[in-house]
Order: sequence, then structure tokens, then C-alpha cells
Amino acid sequence: MTVAHCISRRSVVAETVEDLATREGTSARNIGSLCRTGEASCRDRASRDAIRAWAAVQDMDAVVWTDLPSNFAEKRRQPFSVAAALAYLRKLDPERRAKALEYIRRAPPFVRTPLRDALGES
Repeated sequence: MTVAHCISRRSVVAETVEDLATREGTSARNIGSLCRTGEASCRDRASRDAIRAWAAVQDMDAVVWTDLPSNFAEKRRQPFSVAAALAYLRKLDPERRAKALEYIRRAPPFVRTPLRDALGES
């Protein structure tokens, strides 16, 4: 598994959470964290388990990440699917569509998602 990460200069996890929340323009409740001691804050078990396994291999004492919920169903009033996302992108005005596609394209190449594959992004 490829993971983009950096080491924080902070020694207190709560301070690292606040730093990331500020950088992401969100609140601390949208930042996940996991400590070697077992303390964790995460939206879903599968992510927590995968991050815990990665952190153990890396010998990390703690890990902090952006843990934003999907808002697609709330905003579009339908569940997320690749087809629904493509339809949404097609309906955007040209400027907003260009911004959305640029956001998708700026993700590192190793970030593989079904939507990026459908768009032919690598």
C-alpha cells in the first residue's frame, strides 16, 4: 500500500489534529487519529484497522489524517456511485466542471478510485 505522509513536529496528538484541521479548513471532528496505546477516532472500522496495520509496520506512535464524511447523498439526494458522480460532473457549468476535474487530477497518481478510472485519470 502506498501512503503519502509526513512526520509532525508536534509531540501531542491533539495539537497535530488541530494543525491538520486548520490546514484542511475543517473542524477537529473531521480529523481521524490513532495512537499506539489504542486510542482512536475514526469514521469507520475498516479504515481504522488498515491505518493501525500500516502504523505498526511503520513503527508510528500515532497517526492523524483527514477523515471527512461523504456529503454526496446529502447534496445530490441520491447515493454515491460512479455513474451518479459522472452525471453530476456533466451537469456542472464549464467553469465549475473544470475546477472539479482539476481537483480530481491533482490527487497523486497512486490514488486510484473507480471515479478516476472512469475519467481516464492516472
